[in-house]
Amino acid sequence: RGVDKSRSAPPHHPRHAEPERSISFSVLRNDESAGKRRSGRTRKGSPWLRQALVEAAQAAGRTKATALGRRYRRLKERLGGKKAAMALARHILEIAYHLIKEGTTYHEPDPAGRGSHARRIDQRRHVQALAALGYHVILQPLAA
Repeated sequence: RGVDKSRSAPPHHPRHAEPERSISFSVLRNDESAGKRRSGRTRKGSPWLRQALVEAAQAAGRTKATALGRRYRRLKERLGGKKAAMALARHILEIAYHLIKEGTTYHEPDPAGRGSHARRIDQRRHVQALAALGYHVILQPLAA
């Protein structure tokens, strides 16, 4: 199922003149204050843009070794498939906005999805867990 190009708004349409205007259809709002959750309904916006972004999000969700695929699967566990697709659609729109604004190209984040700081935290946590079990641990890097 593809995007019907005949129904989409032309790129010079005033509604999409600026990227800031496109991002205004805030998908999957997370509005909470003082523990009270407010409506998570999406706002008004371009139905064509929404359709294209959700379709792109669903396709990205089916990829195996990409950051967007990992993000979709992580969200899907907690939110369900449709809300995860909407959340990923918003994330894709935010990425596109920043790419256009900064004039750069997209670079895939670290494949592990975590930086060296997180790795050090994991090492320390595992060493402490083994110490709690009565082991003395000395970490040495593997020979290359």
